[in-house]
Amino acid sequence: MLLPQARALQVSLPHPDLSGASDCTGVDTGQMTWLAALLLASSWLDPIAGATVIHGFDPPAHIGIAGHRGVDFAADPGTEVVAIASGVVAFAGQVAGRGVITIRHPGMGLRSTYEPVQALVAQGQFVSAGAAIGTTAAFGGHCGGRCLHLGLRGSGRNDYRNPLSLIDREFAVLKPLTLPRESESQ
Repeated sequence: MLLPQARALQVSLPHPDLSGASDCTGVDTGQMTWLAALLLASSWLDPIAGATVIHGFDPPAHIGIAGHRGVDFAADPGTEVVAIASGVVAFAGQVAGRGVITIRHPGMGLRSTYEPVQALVAQGQFVSAGAAIGTTAAFGGHCGGRCLHLGLRGSGRNDYRNPLSLIDREFAVLKPLTLPRESESQ
């Protein structure tokens, strides 16, 4: 996993100039594409640090039927919610009686949605990955008072994606080193 400082790197894919030459030397396009994808994917975060997933992604078999088009993270009302990736707030307000935030993630063609939340951000505002965007609400939707629903959509109307496919949920757990006592080692 890349360190947080790695997010500051800017990666540009080779673009041929008018003579057909590349503006990058020594790196082929495939390597640069892979590096750019790796950096983008590594910057996606949990919306609530350390939260347990209580309901996974279960898309419907067909458009228009029931399914779970996102992931639910356990959370008490008032829990801080952060942006899973950098982007621009496309919507922050009420939808059918519940607080919703939608963030567009440029360059990926994706939008993340968070509900039910009380927004700390406004439409048009740029947010960085990990920036606080709101708190979980005590009511609204199927999660009200017990969880945060995170959705991820592509560019199509019914192009729902599994948010966990981009979020790195694995982490190292460091345990104290216990050495055998002298009496045990003899």
